[in-house]
Amino acid sequence: EPTNPTLTQNPTTGKRDGLNSTCRSHVMAQVMAAAHALAFVCVTLVCGAGSGQAQSVPLANSQHDVKQDNFECPNIMEKTCLATSLPILKELRNTDAGACCLACSQLPACMSWTVNAKQKMCHLRATANEPNPGNECTSGIMNHTKPKPPKGAKNVLLIVVDDLRPQLGCYNVTLAGGMKMHTPNLDKLASRSLLFRHAFTQYAVCAPSRNSFMSGRRPDTTLAYNFKTSFREAPGGKNWSSFPEYFKTHGYNTTGCGKTFHSGLPPNFDEPYSWTQGVPYVGYNQGLGFCGDHCACVIDEDDPRKATDDGLAARAIELLSSHKAHNITPFFVAVGFIRPHVDWSAPQRFWDLYPKDQIQTAHHKTAPPTSPKVAWVDGGYVDKKTGDLGKNYHLNASIPVPDPVAIQWRHGYYAAVSYVDSNIGKVLQALDDLGLTNDTVVAFMADHGYQLGEHAMWEKYTNWEDSTRIPAMLSVPWKPASHGKVTEALFEAVDMYPTVASAAGLPPSNESLEGFDATPLLDNPWRPWKKAVFSQYARCSLDPSTGYYSRCSGEAADKIQVMGYAARTNDFRYVEWFAFNGTTLKTDFNSTVAVELYDHTGDTGEDFDRFDQLNLASDPKYKAIVDAHAKIVREGWKKQLPGQ
Repeated sequence: EPTNPTLTQNPTTGKRDGLNSTCRSHVMAQVMAAAHALAFVCVTLVCGAGSGQAQSVPLANSQHDVKQDNFECPNIMEKTCLATSLPILKELRNTDAGACCLACSQLPACMSWTVNAKQKMCHLRATANEPNPGNECTSGIMNHTKPKPPKGAKNVLLIVVDDLRPQLGCYNVTLAGGMKMHTPNLDKLASRSLLFRHAFTQYAVCAPSRNSFMSGRRPDTTLAYNFKTSFREAPGGKNWSSFPEYFKTHGYNTTGCGKTFHSGLPPNFDEPYSWTQGVPYVGYNQGLGFCGDHCACVIDEDDPRKATDDGLAARAIELLSSHKAHNITPFFVAVGFIRPHVDWSAPQRFWDLYPKDQIQTAHHKTAPPTSPKVAWVDGGYVDKKTGDLGKNYHLNASIPVPDPVAIQWRHGYYAAVSYVDSNIGKVLQALDDLGLTNDTVVAFMADHGYQLGEHAMWEKYTNWEDSTRIPAMLSVPWKPASHGKVTEALFEAVDMYPTVASAAGLPPSNESLEGFDATPLLDNPWRPWKKAVFSQYARCSLDPSTGYYSRCSGEAADKIQVMGYAARTNDFRYVEWFAFNGTTLKTDFNSTVAVELYDHTGDTGEDFDRFDQLNLASDPKYKAIVDAHAKIVREGWKKQLPGQ
């Protein structure tokens, strides 16, 4: 597709020809410019010493597991290295040039390969660079045929929202005086979707959560517990196929914008691995500081600096329109909206939807007195807004913020929710107008939940229900039994990747994904499902003077002292906190720090203030339940799947 802002030109279909060792620089420029051209070619360049003769090396003796009969890698040239600074897609312990070339040919994102005899490694890279003489290397430049999508594969539109708890009209949440949340566009989407009433994130803060569901792995596998590391840095992470990348490897055009991955984690929104090259990924402005010294404010309708979500909606529509105009199908389009992340900003008309005199504060404004101190943590951002709370103010587990401030913050959050709903509506309307809805899976989710004064919290960062529970729905037009249905089945954010892939018609991944395909619920939303789902959160830097920890978001993983694991079953939320080894990044499940148990019997998800108020872990009447849930935490997620 074109990269100019109008997206009206025809897609690029460059070709390579005339390659030889005497025009290396010119050829490399052509190769890099045409890296996404169609026909498969394996090209190598002669640099420095070497005969310059093309060699065709069959793979009959290859020991690598990608050996394929009758494959030949043409023009393998020796004594040629590529720049070691290039990002590596995969590293294989193999010195067979033919096997390395074949491995690159089977990975759509791979554009070049190098066998380094000294390192005894095969390096597969997503970009190419001018080669250099090197006696220890054999290298090649690749150009792939685009993989053929599975027959009948459907389009995908993934919508991710930041900091949104399930406070939507379609979740039947009632505000004071019978007032409902004004979310008509998401309510309309729910009418043709399967809505998950009990969906949960695996880590209640932006970057770790997104590293989890965008990789299909859980936090103890991604090792992304903060704002410092990504899943690509985990052992084996370079070799994992991300959520969009899995579609890319199956012949999809994958494009996106906004906050899907967290900015910088992984770098460049995981380009070039996750996204079709030639169409730039458009990032986002988080909106911190939109309201100056306040947490919530009115913004002008026509302020392009602060209308971030309007711009993201426009970009998503631009991508969809281009796909339609150029008959690009199947496609995977992802858009990540920033609201209702603080600063809670929206034009006046969205504030007007919620009369201020009808907005109430939380009923339970302090941390549960029966809960351990490790469960609560300072919010870390909202209390630094000096215009609202004054200088040197810190949130306190037992002292709520003043009611006028709490009402203003809630008002801003509600307005921001309706504002993002309006922008989601623009994208969904465009999908309809372009005639794409009937052939597109629409997946909607938030990265985590949020606390609006409950437990004296005004952020996420906990293992309580309000932080970990998320809105999630899946619209699959060819599954009418799911339309407008609400399932009570336990669902996890990490399930979205395999579920969407299956719904769109892709085969199951042969990678070790840690989510579970929930498409059977589309045919029967009431079938038996998971026995438990899981969330976790770390704690760092114990303050001996107060007994409270920090939330670890900006601290390196080796500073983690405690890791808390929450197991949510149909009727209970159980949290157990364990000692954590920051050197090995391992949890000591034999060293319990604290335990929580909350009764969720009768929880319909419509009241954010009723549950997680009384810790029953020390009550002898609940010992058997505590023991059963302690076992669940130690067994882990695999034992809780249907049929286990």
